[in-house]
Parts: sequence; structure tokens; C-alpha cells
Amino acid sequence: MPHLRTLDVSGVGYPMHLPDSMSDHTMPRLLSLKLGPTVFLTRIQAVSSVTSLELHVPPDCRRLFLLFPCVQKVILHRVWSTTLLPPELPRSILSMGLCFTEWEHQDHSEQIQSLGWRLVPIMRLESTSVSRPLEWFTAQTGHSLSMILSLRSTTRWAVEMMVNAADQATLQVFVPYDTFGSVWSWDNQGHWTVRLTELIVDDLTRLLPILVKRVQALPSLRSFTLLMRSGLDSVGRWLMSWEDSISLPVLQELVLAYSAVPNTEDVIRFVQTLPVFLFWGDRRLETLHVVGPGIAQLRQNDLSFVSTLCETLRLDNGNIAQSRSVSTSA
Repeated sequence: MPHLRTLDVSGVGYPMHLPDSMSDHTMPRLLSLKLGPTVFLTRIQAVSSVTSLELHVPPDCRRLFLLFPCVQKVILHRVWSTTLLPPELPRSILSMGLCFTEWEHQDHSEQIQSLGWRLVPIMRLESTSVSRPLEWFTAQTGHSLSMILSLRSTTRWAVEMMVNAADQATLQVFVPYDTFGSVWSWDNQGHWTVRLTELIVDDLTRLLPILVKRVQALPSLRSFTLLMRSGLDSVGRWLMSWEDSISLPVLQELVLAYSAVPNTEDVIRFVQTLPVFLFWGDRRLETLHVVGPGIAQLRQNDLSFVSTLCETLRLDNGNIAQSRSVSTSA
């Protein structure tokens, strides 16, 4: 098979043995390999042409990168917490993903800590802890962080944490929603909370109350964006009934980004509740930015109270991406 470039046998439901004839000599042009359950024979030689690899791993896959030493993109499925993973990553890897299934979750953050894997440009894993993978990522990159929190619905609800470092490294972590709110999941917040400079939170109804309850301070956060589905006055009243707040001592910009036309009164009431659960001290923010369809109609209301919250109020129709692009070009 000297001209084979792509091999996809992922639909096989039973463990498949790779042919022992595989080698650089027999498959010199093979670039992409996608496999279902796989058994690696000890006789298989390295295939250095493969750059993209996706497979359901066997219980012991420590030799994986000896067989594919130049691989760049890797997705490993059905990685249990007991799976024996390769002790180190080859220098060629640009993207590494550890997955289990949509029905169950495993904790891969403990595995990568014990292995001592280095950071690669893009890494994806599952964790039952919020802080553990973030602490690992922070220690590896040594740079400031930006993060997007969102809720994903597949077979089970999971919180997706997409973290980007200033050196362009990206970590994607999926945490089961039922453990995202637990106290122990947020243990050891020291380093990543200090490095976080930008935060975007999606699905405020479920995620914002947990964040306010579990995080006491984000001392370096300069930009905070809340992606809004509606006026969310109910969330504001709920948070006001608590005694929890997040300390944001250097926050400069607070963005409320609406995806649909909101009720004007709900928006105003939500803005009025912001200082209750977000504490930025005895000072005003540089900018409060409210953006979304029909937001300009807010100018018809008495917004004089906003002068106690910020130096500049921006009201923009459209979406957050358009608004930031206009602001940047200006």
C-alpha cells in the first residue's frame, strides 16, 4: 500500500489488530490514521509519515508514540483514569486530546500531572476538578490567561472551560456540571486565579451563581464579559439574596453582550445589581459596555445612576464581535 494516504477503520466494533507489516517501507505516504478499538502488536515498526492519529486506545498504549514518532494531531478516545498513557509527548505534537464518552466522565488531569507531560499548543481533556487542570496549565505556561466558561449539552451536561495563554497555548477542559459546583472541585485556586486577566461567561443562569459562590477574588482580571440570553433580572435578584461576591480590584471593562432583543427594564435592573455580586472597590470602572440587538433604545431611559459605576457607558446595537471590530478599527 505504498500510495495510501488515509486509513479509516473507526467503524469496527471489535478490537482490531494492526497488520505487523506496517512500516515506513510499506506505507511511506500514510498521513492520517483513524481507528476504533485497537491492539498494537510488538512486531509493528514505526510509521513516521503519520501526522494525524485518532483511535480508541487499548489499556496500555505507552508505546504509541514509538510507533508514530512524527504525529502532530492526536485524539485518544475511551481514555480511562487507569489507562497507561505514553510517559512523554514527542516534540512534533501540536494538538493532543483525551476523551472518554458522552455518557461518562473520567479525570485526565491527574494522569497528565503524574506523567509530567509538557504543554502543547492545543490540549483537550476531561476533569472532575475545576482547579487541578487550570493549576497545571498555569504552571506550564507562565503567562497571563483568558478563559471562556460555557455549558454544553450532549448526553450529559458538562461545563467547557476554554483557556488561552498569552503565549498562544490553549487548554480545553470538560467538567461534569454536577461536580462543577462542588466545593472540592474549586480547591487550590491560588495560581490560575492570579493569572486570569480576561473572563467570558456563557449561560449565566447556571454558571454565574456558581462562579460567584466559589471564587472569592480574581486579582488580575481586567475584562469580564457576560453573554446574556435575556434581561436576566431573575438572576440578579437571586444573586442579591446571597452574601457572596467576587473581588475584582483591577477590573477595567465589564461587558454585557445580549444575543436577543432584551426587555429594557430588565437590563437596567440587572445593571443596578452588578455591584452587589461583583466588587471592584471604591472606584469606577473605565467602561461598562452593553451590546446587543436593540440596545441603543436604552438611551431613551434615565441612566444617570450609571455614572456611579463607570467613567464611560457604551451602548451598541449588533453583536459583541462586530462591536469589538469597530472599536479596534477606530
